[in-house]
Amino acid sequence: MSAAGHRDGMSAVLTLTLDPSGEVLAGDHIDIRISGAAPGAEVTVIGVSRFWDDKKMLRSEAVFRADAAGCVDLSRDAPVRGSYAGVHPAGLFWSMTGAGACDADTPPHRVVRIEVVAGSARATAVLKLPGTGRDVVKRPAPFPGAFLAALPGVKRRPTIIGLSGSDGGDGAGHYHAAKLASRGYAVLGFPYYSPPTLETPIAGLPTAFQEIPVDRLQAAYEWLCEQSEVDPDHVGIWGGSKGAEFALIAATKFSWIKSVVAVAPTDVVWEGWDEGATVHVETSSFSWQGAPLPYTPTVDTGSIFENLVRGRAAHPREAELARIPIESYRQPLMLIAGEDDEIWPAADMARAIAKHRAEAELLTEMLIYPEAGHQLADDGYSSAEWSCKTGGTLQAQGVARRDAFVKALRFLEETLGAVER
Repeated sequence: MSAAGHRDGMSAVLTLTLDPSGEVLAGDHIDIRISGAAPGAEVTVIGVSRFWDDKKMLRSEAVFRADAAGCVDLSRDAPVRGSYAGVHPAGLFWSMTGAGACDADTPPHRVVRIEVVAGSARATAVLKLPGTGRDVVKRPAPFPGAFLAALPGVKRRPTIIGLSGSDGGDGAGHYHAAKLASRGYAVLGFPYYSPPTLETPIAGLPTAFQEIPVDRLQAAYEWLCEQSEVDPDHVGIWGGSKGAEFALIAATKFSWIKSVVAVAPTDVVWEGWDEGATVHVETSSFSWQGAPLPYTPTVDTGSIFENLVRGRAAHPREAELARIPIESYRQPLMLIAGEDDEIWPAADMARAIAKHRAEAELLTEMLIYPEAGHQLADDGYSSAEWSCKTGGTLQAQGVARRDAFVKALRFLEETLGAVER
C-alpha cells in the first residue's frame, strides 16, 4: 500500500509505502519505505497506537536522512536519532512508549498510524498488527481452561502445547496460541495454575503453585491424538519462565515430545509457593505420579531474584538433586534468555542446560541476549515498554523479542515439520 502526502516546495509528493499493507501476522516482515523527500533531508517517522487497556496512548518517533534519491527504507536505514537506534524494521513498533491519555484520533490497540514528515510535506498510513489471522478457530478442550486453536480444515498439523508462566490462568495462552495457530500449527493452550489474584479464576486448577502434576500432560496428549487437526507424531511444547520449567521437566518424561522452546528457562526444579496460605508449607513446584519432585529451596531475602539465587547457594546438595536431567531428552531444544533477567538468572541456567546437553552430543539452540530481561515471549510488534519491569532496556527488549520470535518460528518449522497456512 502506498499513501501519497503533501508536496514540499520543489520536491515530488511524499509517498509512504507499506508491504504488506493489510493485516500483519506474527512473524511477518514489514517493509516501510518513504520516497519523494529532498535528497539528504531529514525525514521523521512517527508511530501512534493504544496500549492494550485502550486508555494509554503509545508513540514512537525516529528521524532518518533521505538518500540521494530522496528515499528512506526502514529495513535498510538506521535513524540518526529517535526512540530506537540501529537498523531494525520493527523498531518503530516495539519502541512505542506511553505518551499520555488517548484521544479520539488514537488508533485501536494493535493498529498503528504511521505518520511521515519531511519539511512541510506529510504522508500517513494505517497498519493493522493483530498478529493473528481472523480465520483461526478456537474450541474448548476437556481440561480446565484449556482450548485448541487451529486454522479451519481437516489437515493434520504439527502441534504445540503452550504453557504460561507464574501469572497462571489462560490469558497468555490465548495471546500466544492464536499467533502460532495463524502460522499453521494446532496449538493447545493448557492452563495449569489459577492464582487467587486472577480476575476470572479457573475452576479445577490448583490455586497454589505447589506440586503441579506434570503427568497431566499425558491425558492432554492422548486427547490431542484423537483430534482431526493434530499430527500426533509431531508435538512440541512452548513454555516461558515457570512454564519453561514445566516444559523441560515434561521433556524428560514423555517420548512423544519432539521439540521444546523454553523461554527464560531454569535448569532445576524450584520450591513452590501459596499466595493464599497463612502457614508456609515447604514443597516442590511440581509433582510426578503423585509425589513432589526434588526441589531447590528458596530463602526469604526480599526480591524474588535474591530468594532464588541465595536459596540455591545455601542448598547446593538440594539443587543438585533438583537438577532437571535434560540430557535424557534426546530431541531438539531451543533456549531463550536475557542476561539482565531480574526474576531469576535465566541466562546462567540456560548455559548450564546447554552444557549438559553438549556433553551428551544433543542438539540445543541457545539465544542469549546481553541486555534483555525476563519477558521475552512476544512477536516484536508490540511495545516493549511494559516488559522492562522484569529486566532489560527498551532497545534490548525490543530487539530480543523480535529476533527470538522469528528464530523460534524457524526452529519449530525445522523440528516439527513445515506447515501450510
